[in-house]
Amino acid sequence: MTEGYLVACALDGQPDLRSDSRSAENLVHRLPGPWRARRFEGLTIHVSPSTELRQIGRTVIIGQIFGDLAVLQRADLHPDLLVAHCWGNYLALHMFKSGRPSWLLRAPLGHLPVYTAAVAGKLWISSHVPELAAARAVRPQIDWSFVANHLAFLHLKTARTGLVGIEELLGGQWLDLSAEPTRRTTAWSPGMFVRTDIGIADFADASRRLAGSIDEAVRCLAGDGKVLLELSGGLDSSIIAAALALSKAKAQAVSLSTGSAESDERNYAQAAADAAGIALTLREVGKSNLIKRARSREARPGLPVILGAADAVLAQEGTAQAITAFFSGAGGDCVFATPNAAGPAADAAIRSGWAARSTWRTIEALARYHNASVWSVAGRAWQLARGASDPGSWRRTRGYLTDAVPLPDAPLHPWLSETSSMLPGKRDHVHAILASLAHIDGYPRHAIAPTRFPLLSQPVVESALRIPSWLWVEGGQDRAVARAAFANRLPDLIRDRRSKGALDGYALAAIEQQADELRPFLLDGHLARQGLLDLARVRSALRERVRRADPRAHLLLPLIDTENWLRAWLGDP
Repeated sequence: MTEGYLVACALDGQPDLRSDSRSAENLVHRLPGPWRARRFEGLTIHVSPSTELRQIGRTVIIGQIFGDLAVLQRADLHPDLLVAHCWGNYLALHMFKSGRPSWLLRAPLGHLPVYTAAVAGKLWISSHVPELAAARAVRPQIDWSFVANHLAFLHLKTARTGLVGIEELLGGQWLDLSAEPTRRTTAWSPGMFVRTDIGIADFADASRRLAGSIDEAVRCLAGDGKVLLELSGGLDSSIIAAALALSKAKAQAVSLSTGSAESDERNYAQAAADAAGIALTLREVGKSNLIKRARSREARPGLPVILGAADAVLAQEGTAQAITAFFSGAGGDCVFATPNAAGPAADAAIRSGWAARSTWRTIEALARYHNASVWSVAGRAWQLARGASDPGSWRRTRGYLTDAVPLPDAPLHPWLSETSSMLPGKRDHVHAILASLAHIDGYPRHAIAPTRFPLLSQPVVESALRIPSWLWVEGGQDRAVARAAFANRLPDLIRDRRSKGALDGYALAAIEQQADELRPFLLDGHLARQGLLDLARVRSALRERVRRADPRAHLLLPLIDTENWLRAWLGDP
């Protein structure tokens, strides 16, 4: 791993002793490369060579942190104060004057993983799951109820992992290490930024502030390093390219194609790269092997297997160019509030009334965007505004789970308790951001360099949440505020683009071409042996010709990902 750390805190409130660091050393030896150990008032922290580690005041910071760092000098520093003044990809460990650990905070929307395991009176904390599993001194155990939940509630990541005894500290959460038992609290959540009293209701002001937050995020995350941008030519990655042009980083870009027309965006990518003054490499991605066992052991299914070949190409490029970080525009569709229903119109009606011109302007904009009638959009908005739809629970699917597996209630997540009281469109916005966070871990290329996701950073997300949902569809365009924010820095070809590259054909072709191999892989795999699958439905889906509009084919992909993840831990059944 290019970024990583390992630390142990005594749960009885005493700092980690030198004798305890010996067990940490044994675990560190399992990791590739020469890790270094540093002591802070008796606490031993092991980090990889490229991981930033420093102490400011009584707070130890692992990873990247930006903002008003002077706040870290306060002896009475509280997590709430830290998240209000700083952001980044960090883990903060605050200590009492005696050197005793006080609290542990993961940065809001921080992408440096924080996994925990309580073992023999100690709380082990690490970015790397295999070492926590080893710290438990037992063979890793799969949490099969997690596996069922994972398949029932797609794209929802909670503190729970697929391994018994290992949890994840979510972004914006902190642990009170002085409490007995250790207490988990949320210091940051979207609900803090969707309030009307801090909303940015003016379109020009919203676009200006959004541009500033993106430029800040890219500038800080890139530094003066050598970065490689995955540039599709879509709006989101093109915005990152434009922001990189103003940074001090040495930026390169790569555009990937699968050879099919729907994924060929080379013209768009070249236009974006030329506008930003960034050199572009064009690479074609071969077929993905859907039953290739995951190369790394993760806390839960990570990178979709269908993206494995693309990830390998990016890793090759990153190695050849000796980069310090990958950059991605992932999450842009979600952060920029791409509408999937009439939510923005419902929000406008609730705020301004049905007779307001602004409400009908939003209805008309959504009708143009969805290519629907004004009255169908108005009717749907009316239902949403009256609360006729689901008030915010996570969508649940049985997929290929057998009827004998009871579908549970949605797993707990601190954000979901807030969304039921939000406006319908803003609730969709928050749900989309939460879903995007389920797909940023488990990339094999992270063995080469970490990936930075500027559009999923705290400054950008906070700005986006403050913008009312109806502004994002101004003029009948999706992501309208983002388009306006970078209007003068993007070529017309990108700024006004309505189409979007897709991998549907690539994914479905892979399923059809590898159906013979997938049958024994799924029908005789760990999921099947655990009695979780409706084998007749799986067999039928693999036997029939794959059709793009058929959801059964798409639901095979998370099934394949989960079986691959299980085999990484358990081996072949």
